[in-house]
Amino acid sequence: MNHVPQKWVIGEDPQHPAIAISEIATLDMPEFAVMEEGDVSGISRLNPLLQAIPAALTSQHVSQHHFMEVIIDGPLAKAKDGVGFRAFSLGDNGKIKEHAVLMDPEKLGNLVNTGLLLQTASVLLAQKHLADINEKLLTISEDVKKVANFQTDERASQIYAAIKYLRQTAPGLQNGELSSAIRQKLEDLELELIGIQTHLLKEIVTTSHEVKNCAISTFFSSDKITTKLKELQQNQQKRIVEWKMALSARAFALQMVSLFPGDETLLKARESSIRQDVDEFQKVLEEVAHVHRNRIDAISPVTESSNATHANKVMLNKWLSLHLATQKQQTKAIHLGLEQFSQRLAVEQAQPTRLVVEMADGKPVKLFHAA
Repeated sequence: MNHVPQKWVIGEDPQHPAIAISEIATLDMPEFAVMEEGDVSGISRLNPLLQAIPAALTSQHVSQHHFMEVIIDGPLAKAKDGVGFRAFSLGDNGKIKEHAVLMDPEKLGNLVNTGLLLQTASVLLAQKHLADINEKLLTISEDVKKVANFQTDERASQIYAAIKYLRQTAPGLQNGELSSAIRQKLEDLELELIGIQTHLLKEIVTTSHEVKNCAISTFFSSDKITTKLKELQQNQQKRIVEWKMALSARAFALQMVSLFPGDETLLKARESSIRQDVDEFQKVLEEVAHVHRNRIDAISPVTESSNATHANKVMLNKWLSLHLATQKQQTKAIHLGLEQFSQRLAVEQAQPTRLVVEMADGKPVKLFHAA
């Protein structure tokens, strides 16, 4: 094609459209060089509109194979209810050439409305992020299996079930199935996981008190107190891992909630709440390390050989340097991930969604979106 046809915009007025569609000659232009191919099923709800636009371009030749650039102004669309949307044809100078009569107003209202536009934009974001989320959910699911005794540990079972549910839900969200039932379940999971974390954190702190107040005599030997402290370390290790897994599930559920239209205030408040919980947990881990280190240092048998005492201390300190340090690093990584999510969310909510659709025989066959 040697020409770039006119642009069609749909909204309350042509200067602030909710959606803009224009035909482009080629994807070789520099501004499209960084676009990535996505799943065309993500725009299935826009297909009738995309097919109607070329049919309306009666003043210019439309080939059987061409590209269409679509820009969805998500932030603007949130303030619209779909009522009063009209289509306008713009010329090269950006001025209105004619009002479009693509279809009767009722059908246009059904096609172009807030829910459809936001859902389409959300699906495109989901295709970018949910594959990675699902992979990470699989990883933490396997981690829960390693520490859980599902016959006796109800909380570990609840965390595992929550993660399994999120993994089942992710593919549907990726295809734009933003049902109210799933949205409500994500709310229920947030409340459930907060309750689990609250109990786990209390037990972690209680175990630290046990370590601090452990009064087993070390006059003759360090073996008994070493056995007891090792038992308390394993107890805390299990609960620390479960708390972190519940945190991960909450963080991933938050990202899934962000795919649903609206609720910006809730998203910001929840992200802030989770980050505050992470900050509190990091302080608790620092205190856990401090308490264990002091109690280990205080072990000083009178009659035991220094080599035997040293060996027991090394074994106890190994938990601090390996296991506890690893949990602290992983928790910091989750905190960083939440910060990145917050920044990404702010950018994606502020910017329109831009995509290019390859059309063949009047049907979308390929989708490209900003990298």
